[in-house]
Parts: sequence; structure tokens; C-alpha cells
Amino acid sequence: MSFNRSCFSTLALLTAATSAGAQPVLVAGDNFDDIQTFTSRVITPDNSANLTPEGVPGIFGSRFDVFGITQRAVNFDFADDSVLGIGNPNEFGGDAFGVLPFDPADLDNSVFGVADLNNPSNTDGTGTATYTFDISGFSNLFTSIDFAALGDFEAEDSFNITASIDGGAQQNLYTSQVLEGTFFTVTNAAGTTFDGVQNRFFSEDTFAELIAFGEIPGQIEFADSDANRDGIDDVTGLRIYVETNSNGTFDTPERNLFKDPVQISTATEDVVLRNGLQTITAPIAGSGSELTLTFNATQNGSTEVFVFDNLLIFGDAGTTTNLRGDFDNDGSLGSDDLLALQGVVQDGT
Repeated sequence: MSFNRSCFSTLALLTAATSAGAQPVLVAGDNFDDIQTFTSRVITPDNSANLTPEGVPGIFGSRFDVFGITQRAVNFDFADDSVLGIGNPNEFGGDAFGVLPFDPADLDNSVFGVADLNNPSNTDGTGTATYTFDISGFSNLFTSIDFAALGDFEAEDSFNITASIDGGAQQNLYTSQVLEGTFFTVTNAAGTTFDGVQNRFFSEDTFAELIAFGEIPGQIEFADSDANRDGIDDVTGLRIYVETNSNGTFDTPERNLFKDPVQISTATEDVVLRNGLQTITAPIAGSGSELTLTFNATQNGSTEVFVFDNLLIFGDAGTTTNLRGDFDNDGSLGSDDLLALQGVVQDGT
């Protein structure tokens, strides 16, 4: 596997730009398969070993706890198997959850995945992936990355990518925001549209007991979203109750509606992520010798899946201008260069 369809779309845009006079070329990147032209890649914590279809044990204890390089077959939260159910909808045709569709021509495609990052093996719920790339001789740099996300995220969940050139100041390339209170529908790869998925923890018997006998404090109670205490969520119209057990206290609706999506913002656009990869580009200011990209994630749920793929760096070759006095090599003269020049003068060099 080399490029997926999103990559081909990006290359088509680059070809059009080239014909208009610009000449961006692929400088470096990582598609987690056959393009790995980075100087270094450090994933912390790196649970990639646990994320193969064979389930090789890693540092996390569950296949549903994900941070690192994985494939769609790691678990059914990642895999959209709906197309396998054509002619047999009772088996897979109702698959409403998953960000990576089944593709027989691309079964081994690897991606970077995040799910349930807050787990017994990683109690702070954070993860980092840091790359370095050689960008010597290139200018007008920008990134192209494919993103997808699906689940009921919370405000504290974040997925951000920053850049630094030659150890300089951090630039925000991709900044995430959870759009709380936003409901949406999902169309799976088979073309069926869903507004949510069945909650496997919802119990008809527990709900019936609450309605018949009322609350049992510390065991079964009405939800805060059920103001009139009739067992129905006031906003969604779904049956709901609160159950407390040895694992904690949980709001338990009959279905988990698709809501609170992740939005990725760059300097030029805001994109709401859904199931299925979307290509988002972001400019990188300046030029130099070494580019460092840092992905920082905070996330705390198993049915909240975040994925990126085809992390690619593009730029113009052979157009870097060495300006006299451009001490920080950002292609322009500014206050940082003035301070550096003052230091040179004081040193007498």
C-alpha cells in the first residue's frame, strides 16, 4: 500500500498547483506503511505492538485501549464492516460504528489510532508522538494529514499537532475542539444512515424496576437529564437511568446518540471530523534544517475513536533564499534576527 484515495486527491491538487507555477514536492512523511522518511519517530506510550489483528500483547491490557500504529481490525470500534453485510443485513449490514471501511484491496493499511487512552496501563490519559524530519533546502512547507473521529467526546479530549523548526518556537498546525451539544448522523460504508448505536449496558429489567418501584439510592436512580422523573431523557426522548456498581456511577441511555464531534482547526479552515478519512492541510511558517512535529492527545473513552493517516510534508525544492542577517533561517528579517545581530556585534565577530 502506498497512498490511499485521500493521498491521490492531495497529489491532484499539487499537480494543479504545479501547472500554475508553484512546484511543491513530497519532502518527507509517514503513512505507517511504505512511506517512512522521518529522521526519528517516538511514541509515548507506544502500544503499537498490541494493535495488530493477531493481538500481540503490548503495554496496554486491552485491545480496546489504543495509542499507536494499528489497523482497522484491532477492534470493532475502528472497523466499519457494513459492506460485508450486503445481502445479509442481519449480520453486518447494521454496523453503525467504525471509522475505517472494509476494503479488500487495502486490508493491510496501517494508521495511527487513539481510543480509551485513560486506562489502567496509562492512568494520566495522555499520549505523545514526536517526529523529526530533514527539511534542508525546502521552503513554503505545509503538511497534509488524513483525519477521522467518531464517538461521544468530552471537552477535555484533545488532539493537537504543533511544529518547530530547528528548535524554534512552537507553531499550532492542527488544534482540536469538541463541539459539545452537537448531534449528527453517520452514514456507514454500506450507505445506511444512523443517529446512534445501541448501548449494550442498558438493561430492560433494570429500567422496568426503576419505573415500577422508584429509586434505590446508590443503585438505581433517575438521570439528571430526566427532570420529571419519568425515565425519559428530556432532550433525546430516550429511556435512561443511572446505575451505580463496583465500577462507578453511570448514566445509561438505551442508545448512545452520535454527538459532540471533534473539530480540527488550522490557520485556514475548520473541519468537523466524521467516520471516514478527510484530508486537511496546514501551512508551516519558516524554513531550516530540521522540522519537529508533535502530536499530543488526551482522551478517556473506548467508544471515542480518533485516527490519522498519511502524515506528509510538502514544500518547494531549491527555492530557499539565504537572506543576509536571517540568523533564525525563517526566510525573513525580524526582531529575533536583530537581537542575534546585536549579540554578534557585542562579541566583536
